[in-house]
Amino acid sequence: MVAPDILEFDHFVMEIVGPCNGVVCLTERTGFLYVSIDDRKIRGQAIYLCNPATREYRGLPDSPFDFIPGLSCARQALGFGFDPCAKDYKVASVLYLPDEIDVERGTGLCKIEVYHHSSNSWREVDILSDEISSHGLVKCKDIRVTHPHFLLNGSFHWAAGCRINNYFILCFDMNTEAVHAIPFPPASSSPDSILPRLVVLEDSLALVHVEYAGSEVVYEHI
Repeated sequence: MVAPDILEFDHFVMEIVGPCNGVVCLTERTGFLYVSIDDRKIRGQAIYLCNPATREYRGLPDSPFDFIPGLSCARQALGFGFDPCAKDYKVASVLYLPDEIDVERGTGLCKIEVYHHSSNSWREVDILSDEISSHGLVKCKDIRVTHPHFLLNGSFHWAAGCRINNYFILCFDMNTEAVHAIPFPPASSSPDSILPRLVVLEDSLALVHVEYAGSEVVYEHI
């Protein structure tokens, strides 16, 4: 890490993910990126790991993976934490590529990339693992994930959805880097609901279920 005079971002709105052991992950607000026509790499939205106490930081490298040139891309969410088994800080970036069409289903594609602080490098993770598919929850690649993440028991957790009212919790194990899904309770998938919000309550995951009753919003804790 190096000590900066100031960190520069292209936009005024910044996301702070963490902290973890006094280190925070800084990025521009989650949103659209683009794929360079020249080298097929994702550009936009700088990410930094920063220690506010020492004023040291590290800028994360761009994703090294090839994508379709000119592709529109959105970073749906970030996860940041420390893997005690590997003794390494990791950043999980959840990407949604609406233009990388799945021909069979006509949908976009969701990907997860993981940054390792120890090697200063990224690794691509298959979000469509056999474990997820066996749940019968995720039968398409068109997965939408909400921000922020919740780190509990060594795993990142995001509220997610696959098409209409097919809600679940997308989990990413920091140590094994495996992806799996936890089904939502049946009450969380009513036709008039929006994607429930995920929270941590007394060291457990909980959902805040929102329903529209006429012009009013009714909050139901699950």
